Amino acid sequence: ALSRGAAFVLALELDKQHGQLIRRNAAMLGLGSERYQLWQTDVFQSLSQPCSQAPFDIAFADPPYERYSLESLVTLLLKNQWLSPEGLIVLEHGRR
Repeated sequence: ALSRGAAFVLALELDKQHGQLIRRNAAMLGLGSERYQLWQTDVFQSLSQPCSQAPFDIAFADPPYERYSLESLVTLLLKNQWLSPEGLIVLEHGRR
């Protein structure tokens, strides 16, 4: 998202290897904490709390399909004001 013009990205990633990849990519792009943050956390645990910053315009989600309900993810994004009123949610999903 940053390479396509996003002002700021908050990445929620539980998997340590994926988190390391996100950090390496951010370092290669020369990005600092003013442009991105990585929270090594369970996305549902974090989204269950009210958003502590300005709501986001776009939410990209690619959850482990067999483990989580996409409907629950959307509900949390909206209920806890993680997404701006005109925001867009982009959901990856499995074949089923």
